[in-house]
Amino acid sequence: MAAKHSGQVIKVLDEESLLRMLSAQRFQVALTDPKVMKFNANKYKISDLTLNHLKLETKSLGIAFLDTKKNRARIRQLEHFLKSRQPQ
Repeated sequence: MAAKHSGQVIKVLDEESLLRMLSAQRFQVALTDPKVMKFNANKYKISDLTLNHLKLETKSLGIAFLDTKKNRARIRQLEHFLKSRQPQ
């Protein structure tokens, strides 16, 4: 989405900067994870924003492990856990 509107996109270093710039009215809208934005708003006592939990897109996340014997066991445990959480 950002690539499609690249002329209108302001990149920030981190979520805290995004929140502070939005609160300071450097721009009117920010696209981010609403849970992260809410967490930071509470942390920095910023209350002048409205969060909309509109789902724009879904992306999968990856988890990287060093290739060690212990981590291969952790991966198996994680895979087992994730499979047990999926609806049958």
